[in-house]
Amino acid sequence: LATPGQQMVSLTTGCTPADYIGGARKRLKLACHPSCGCMLHLIRETGETVHVPRVGDFVIGRNPKTSNLALDSPEVPNMVSRRHAVIVSAEDAVMIVDCESVNGTYVNGRRVGRETLRQGDALVIGNPLQSPGSLRLTVDMPISMS
Repeated sequence: LATPGQQMVSLTTGCTPADYIGGARKRLKLACHPSCGCMLHLIRETGETVHVPRVGDFVIGRNPKTSNLALDSPEVPNMVSRRHAVIVSAEDAVMIVDCESVNGTYVNGRRVGRETLRQGDALVIGNPLQSPGSLRLTVDMPISMS
């Protein structure tokens, strides 16, 4: 916890909340899925829904002990870094932040370091030319009632 005058820093990403969205200070309420309260769902190729909660950082990586979503593929071993990417709720947006992974994080075919996620975005963990379907996810966000 930060004391007065100090800035909070995420223990998992090492970033401050302002780092995620360029320093904006106002706080807007994000919509959440009415059935479960998640800020977003990741849909796997199998149709399985991965729930991403509103609170805390959501880590995607190869290490099941330190990741909320552990991914790996026998077809392309080590495509996913132990700590590959983090999904964070920042101000009025949900973002994915690549953790300097070797094979990258891709949103809609573009390699990203940090990107705001939107409804229907195609997320690929690792090189999209080599990543199997098990490393491909679709973003499902609640409809904003603004």
